[in-house]
Amino acid sequence: MKDIFQNLLNQFKDFIATAGFKIVMAVIFLVIGLVVVKLITLAVKKILVKTKKSRLLSSFLLSLTKYGLTFLVVLVTAEILGVPNASIIALLSTGALAIGLTLQGLFSNVVSGVLMLNGSLFKEGDMIEIDGKTGSVTAIGITYIEILTADNIKITIPNSKVTNSIVTNYTAMGKRRLDMTFSVSYDSDMDLVKKVITEVINSEDAVLKEDDITVRMDAHGASSVDFAAKCWVNCENYFSVRYNLLERVFDAFKSNNIEIPYNQLDIHTKN
Repeated sequence: MKDIFQNLLNQFKDFIATAGFKIVMAVIFLVIGLVVVKLITLAVKKILVKTKKSRLLSSFLLSLTKYGLTFLVVLVTAEILGVPNASIIALLSTGALAIGLTLQGLFSNVVSGVLMLNGSLFKEGDMIEIDGKTGSVTAIGITYIEILTADNIKITIPNSKVTNSIVTNYTAMGKRRLDMTFSVSYDSDMDLVKKVITEVINSEDAVLKEDDITVRMDAHGASSVDFAAKCWVNCENYFSVRYNLLERVFDAFKSNNIEIPYNQLDIHTKN
């Protein structure tokens, strides 16, 4: 019995002599490595706060930094213990391929989400049009976005659909040009029409006076002469200014006896 115990003790000593040092070094490296990962993650977090990135994008980049560096630390620790990194990477690659084929659509949405979270396409609150759907962006997620239409309908669109479609952003530039057309009778005083429309536009407070205001004859219609009116407004005032001008120009035409024509058809009879 004494010989068996002595044999086990000798084997344990041999193990400590050969593998014990590796284990101690691996544990020390793992602890130090995890501390360094934490410090780097905190530094990245401070940088993201200073650059004022979106909350979702910051969260994604922090997770990517944390888990990417942690994986690297684990690989080095395994190398210290004598586990070949090639075997680990091959195993992970095989698993990642299988998962990737299964979740291909999800990954596509995630990648598209990361591209959008930097705000280059649009940000929350912007009025956009995608694939014929128009609304205000209420949420930008990792896999989808949400827009709210003017009649209070929420539409959810996968991120991959957004990045593969033409996106029209109506509010990105801060201001928009308002284009309107006013039709009058051929019998009207054209100089008076132009003057009346111009005065109404200039009297509208929300119109940006520092930008050009254009009122010009635009077309000779079948029953009317059409005047094009163009002015600039802040995006949030676009529809209110449009409605105001429609109403006020209508009243101004009536006050100045300017006829707004109906479609007319002249019929000539032959005896």
